[in-house]
Amino acid sequence: MEPVNGDVGAVVASSEPSSCQRTTRPAGHVRVVTANLTSGMQMPAGYEGPGIRILRTLEPDIVAMQECVFRRFSWDQLLAEFGPPGDAATDEIVRLADNASTDIQQFQLLAFGSRSARKASDLFYFEIGPSTVSDQNRRADVAPNCIASRYPIVDHGAWLLEEQAGTRRHAVWAKIEVPASDGHPIYYWVVTAHFSSGVPKEQRRYTQAASLIQFIKNSGIDREKDILILGADLNTISRDPEQETCLQEFKEVFQLGPWFPTDENGSENTNTFRSPDNDPSVRRPLDWILLTSKYNDKKYQIPVQIGPNYFENGYVFDTRFYSNEFIDEHFSTVPRGLRARPGDSGMPKMQHLAVVKQFAFDRSSPLQTVCYGDDFNFTPAPGSHDLHHVTRASPQQGTTHRATVANVQTSSINLIFAQNDVRCGDFVVIFDGNASAEKATLFAGTRNANIDHVKDIKSLL
Repeated sequence: MEPVNGDVGAVVASSEPSSCQRTTRPAGHVRVVTANLTSGMQMPAGYEGPGIRILRTLEPDIVAMQECVFRRFSWDQLLAEFGPPGDAATDEIVRLADNASTDIQQFQLLAFGSRSARKASDLFYFEIGPSTVSDQNRRADVAPNCIASRYPIVDHGAWLLEEQAGTRRHAVWAKIEVPASDGHPIYYWVVTAHFSSGVPKEQRRYTQAASLIQFIKNSGIDREKDILILGADLNTISRDPEQETCLQEFKEVFQLGPWFPTDENGSENTNTFRSPDNDPSVRRPLDWILLTSKYNDKKYQIPVQIGPNYFENGYVFDTRFYSNEFIDEHFSTVPRGLRARPGDSGMPKMQHLAVVKQFAFDRSSPLQTVCYGDDFNFTPAPGSHDLHHVTRASPQQGTTHRATVANVQTSSINLIFAQNDVRCGDFVVIFDGNASAEKATLFAGTRNANIDHVKDIKSLL
């Protein structure tokens, strides 16, 4: 797929995926974040310590970013924002960041890189869009959109949505190759955009949305088959298409609901004006992660885990809900100096909160994920079977259910899960406890395998 506009201004800063230490996810599980996390008193605001720490703490696989202003930190600024380190991992990353050759590479190291990120090829793949300002003498004022990915970006480009009074608004897109458990890649088409803000600019958002949807329609993306994800700062004041008319355009390609990410209090709003003391009229759903109707299905969506809590519809990350003790306990894989701090979401000029969704489009793994009503079909050997299924309700725990099936011949068995059996995104292991005293036969979908007995089945969850 060729870029629609020739002047894409792209920078692909690396050619191999990151090797950074992070929370391990099963094959095919991908965490997507959309983020406009600029802060600070400089104009324009940029990605400073708070935004970098939030991104690092969320450990994303794919990030759609807006207003990507990156400024190089001096050694003293690095120590002020991320140190004194106090741990070897932070110390090494800060020293590597100080030696980074560009401001973009320094940002990559801090937000996504690792202790082993000694060269650009150890960083995330990175696609940065064109300048938002057409006057090349004002390059210092640009705030383009970016897509960062742990996985290879195999194609990329930008679409010019609007040019008005010398200011351009582009959408950036990337085709990302994600490995699946069967060895074949799954391709994600990810688009990010940044729409005009404010109630008076509702008509401009409508125009920008109409332009974006037309580009998608003309892009060659197969909306019936391809996985298409929009992560964007739409600056919408409402989720109601009658009130926010740009959403009427999005309905042509994307499904707008019904599952919206929430924060710890159940709020779907993504701007930082959130306390009860603020005017409710300024509490808005500015930021979105949208999919086409085929893939906007619970069976593809995995609950986002934050500490002991699960957010089934996705998560709005507001650091102000958490203490330093909670962050240290539940984000221990993140180097100490790069962990989010309780006040990061409330820093000056921090106007947005990060939005997180987690997907499992790879349904071929022996350890499959399920949702209510999902059907596991398998054919056990003839005879009597004592069937169990174990569901993962949390990383270290499972719930076992048991059903005895007698005199199976050659017919298959359908096990349909009810809401009290599983939660959407659970891993499920189905096994036969009668196989032998020491072995159990594992059934998952149509895949069978011999594994150790129940104690080792539990270890898989």
